[in-house]
Amino acid sequence: MNKYLSIFWLLLSGQVLACSLVEQLSTEEMIVQSEAIVIGTVIGFGEEQNENYVLFEIDKKIKGDDSFRIGLGKRIKGSEVAKNLNNRGDVPYQENRRTRPGACASYDYEFGSSYLFFLKEKTPYWAGLKPVNEKITGDQDPWVAWVEGFLAGYHFNKN
Repeated sequence: MNKYLSIFWLLLSGQVLACSLVEQLSTEEMIVQSEAIVIGTVIGFGEEQNENYVLFEIDKKIKGDDSFRIGLGKRIKGSEVAKNLNNRGDVPYQENRRTRPGACASYDYEFGSSYLFFLKEKTPYWAGLKPVNEKITGDQDPWVAWVEGFLAGYHFNKN
């Protein structure tokens, strides 16, 4: 019983934080600040130096330079799940799909499924609690259409 009271007290005292945001980003700011936005299909999983990773192949580049070519494979931190959750929100998504309580990002991926990745410094895990790696149904998915529509109407200011 004392063990549970200690854990409860730590949670109340703020010593254990599940996830805290450094910066509040809107979905639109997340799109603009992404270095690349791609649709990728999960093609494999592995482990190296005690860290699980996911391999995905780029099916479509929405934003980014030539290092994000169609057909190119990319590797990110992640694990395999048998059935992945879809985002329960409405488009435009404001938050990520929560797959583990207290997690800032979802690291769970389903083999063969497609995801819309918002990448910065080669990772989608740069914006806590944001929809940076949502499962989609293909390039006609409502989330993909909304992002492409936003980008079509956005004028990038390069000062």
